[in-house]
Amino acid sequence: MLQVERWVLAPLRKERFFSMQDLNKAMRSRLVWLNDRVRTNQTPSRRAVFEQYEKSALQPLPDYPFEYLEVKQAKVHLDYHVSFKKHLYSVPHQYIRKTVLIRASERLVEIYCEQKRIACHVRRDRPGYSTEKEHMPTNHRWYLDWTPERFTQWARQIGPQTEGLIQTILASRRHPEQAYRTCLGILKLANSSSPQLLEAACGLALDCNVTSYKAVKRILETKKDVLEASSQPEPIAHENIRGQNYYT
Repeated sequence: MLQVERWVLAPLRKERFFSMQDLNKAMRSRLVWLNDRVRTNQTPSRRAVFEQYEKSALQPLPDYPFEYLEVKQAKVHLDYHVSFKKHLYSVPHQYIRKTVLIRASERLVEIYCEQKRIACHVRRDRPGYSTEKEHMPTNHRWYLDWTPERFTQWARQIGPQTEGLIQTILASRRHPEQAYRTCLGILKLANSSSPQLLEAACGLALDCNVTSYKAVKRILETKKDVLEASSQPEPIAHENIRGQNYYT
């Protein structure tokens, strides 16, 4: 490297080039001179040494150009995805909790377990997820029919507190599909209680900063009196209407 800096780069340092092609041409010319130059101790030139000793030992060039790979180990999450560069890639759900090897090229992300390739995805260098339908358990495939907008619209029909809780839950997950089961369970609670009680329970859940199905269900079960009171319409204030204090 020192010889290249001294005999190739240094002589060109004061010249000006207006394209990479011109610069490469000049450097190539200096490099040919350096390789053909007989060294000061009268030993053969670098090219002569290469032709005599090294050229015959060279192997053919590979059929494909070198491709840079990034390799890392990862553990499969409970949602059958692995994380690479803030993007999540699915693997067959049978590999949950197993340690896998990720080999990422410029275009593809390949995932191996025990030297067997179990998944291959187009590389995405942005936050999000790539999920193959075949990797999902059968009871998860219904997720494909749902969208965050569909859950939000359903919640809006119940009330603003329910809509706010559903939006909070969807935003709290790494990707929305992880929240679908929770959202569906909460919204179906309107069938077993009432939309009014669910709306009041969602408001209380937002105040308490809880976002799980079990928490909302428990609020409905244990705070029913409070919810019923808060879900009642405001009494009408009028001089001819006597309230309960009139009789005490």
